[in-house]
Amino acid sequence: DFRFIDLLERQLPTAQDRLVFELLLGTGGRRSEVAGMRIGDVDLAAKRVWIRQPVVEVEGRLVRNSVPKGGRVRAVIIGPQLAELLKVHLAGRGDAGEDEALFIGPKGGGFRWNNYVERTFRPAVVAASKRWATTERNRLVKSGMDRSAATDQARAEAERLCGL
Repeated sequence: DFRFIDLLERQLPTAQDRLVFELLLGTGGRRSEVAGMRIGDVDLAAKRVWIRQPVVEVEGRLVRNSVPKGGRVRAVIIGPQLAELLKVHLAGRGDAGEDEALFIGPKGGGFRWNNYVERTFRPAVVAASKRWATTERNRLVKSGMDRSAATDQARAEAERLCGL
């Protein structure tokens, strides 16, 4: 449901958080692939990003794999909205070199996916789910459905969307 995705995106607190979310959606990349992107992986002129070296956390350390899952580097075409978000993000990074990570953690270190999920993404999903369920319930009630049935249906759909 695109309404849920819009609500979720509005719950993400920073431009970087929204960009991470848009890259996941816009590229179909795995979380480790998006977390592992470097500045040099973005080609705004060609409107594409490269999926090259995913980053995973192993025993508290960030480890860069030599190739993505599937064993091959790939280029993904990006749309104008994602290209604009990347342009703004890169401008904010100033003179960072091409080999530097595209995303940095809140304290300036590496981008840690598990921290992002726990501190940012999960709370945004919960908040968006509640707002979406309320909006959906109200829509269903206006269409003539009983309020308790509408609440149950909206709650079930929100849980399905969030994988809860």
